[in-house]
Amino acid sequence: MSGQERTPLPFSGKGGGNLIEPISDQLRAMADAAAAAAADAPAAPAGPAGPAGAAAPAAPAAPVPPAVPAVAVAAPAVPAPRRIRLPDTFTRQRGVWKHVATTHLGTVCQVPGCGHTTGTDARMKAHLKAAHQRSRRVRVAGADRFQCAWPGCVRTFTRTWDANTCFGRHQADAFAAPVAGPVAAPAPAQQQQQQQSQQQQQN
Repeated sequence: MSGQERTPLPFSGKGGGNLIEPISDQLRAMADAAAAAAADAPAAPAGPAGPAGAAAPAAPAAPVPPAVPAVAVAAPAVPAPRRIRLPDTFTRQRGVWKHVATTHLGTVCQVPGCGHTTGTDARMKAHLKAAHQRSRRVRVAGADRFQCAWPGCVRTFTRTWDANTCFGRHQADAFAAPVAGPVAAPAPAQQQQQQQSQQQQQN
């Protein structure tokens, strides 16, 4: 190899100079510029002194606003649907009589000598039940029966409810009749005839 020409290395220039030195000079200049910039930057304020090795206290948290209590808003009241009462219907006339005798009794008591006044039919029903004897027990043909206690009525029934219904029907009919005031009491002669007829029926 002594007689051949030497091939220059990639790090050598034409004159055989070393190319690493200019690159190192550039890097050194860049490092000096970064150090100068860090020295010119303002220093961060130091925190309060604490024990050696202890972490700096955390910054106080921002105050949390108090929670606003929820206010319950009442829903607007909705009126209940109005129930429409249908007319009462019956399959037989007897049902109509019983309905009238137990429901539509009027507001003025028609029992002779009473004349009590109420505001509704229901209160009149309570008055008849509390103030008047609507039925009485009688013995007919050896069997116990219940007679309507309305003056002048001689009908008898096997159940007390039927006798009370008969009494209420007299009250309803007398109230609906175009007669002012309560029904007058029967005459003594008429009462005697009614008692005689009742005794004949019992015998």
